[in-house]
Amino acid sequence: NYVLACYTVALIRGETIKGLRIKLATLNKYVTAAVKIMSACQVLGCDMNPRNSPIDYVTILLDAVHKYEGVKRRREMIYDDMFHDMLAHARLRDPDGREAAILDWLILSRYTGFRAEEYCQKATKRYEEVDVPPRLWEGERTKAFIASDFEFFDERYRPLSDITTHTDISSVRYVRIRWRWQKNLDHGECI
Repeated sequence: NYVLACYTVALIRGETIKGLRIKLATLNKYVTAAVKIMSACQVLGCDMNPRNSPIDYVTILLDAVHKYEGVKRRREMIYDDMFHDMLAHARLRDPDGREAAILDWLILSRYTGFRAEEYCQKATKRYEEVDVPPRLWEGERTKAFIASDFEFFDERYRPLSDITTHTDISSVRYVRIRWRWQKNLDHGECI
């Protein structure tokens, strides 16, 4: 199943003969053909069907593609090789510059999975507020993150209180983020 799952990931990433990304219907045909080839040894008495393993990773991947293709106005995903390329370019730029800041947000969003309304606002003068009764909410009511929503810790989980642009970031080992607004209504959760 791992071999077939890796093959499926390669297809999802566009590693096909023509180097094109393929849709779910075509992906299913490729996977079905691979299963036939891998199961051909059943005639010899051994069950090599990769879809018979305890965890069917291929179905998990195909379900994710199905869900992704169902998203309206979706954009292309950012893959590892794209991040590596962006990191290589960012090393040549000012570490406090626009490119570095955008890359930092992209990396953070990739691993935390937050949506636009959690980290940005639609206007510069007026901001959206968390729609929660005041008795259930403390502090700033902005939906988007603000600086105090991020807490940084060292390797012993001690808070690093004076984080500035001149701080040596190699001392940061953990970050705790306060999610002001969440789709699951668990507003204010710290993770």
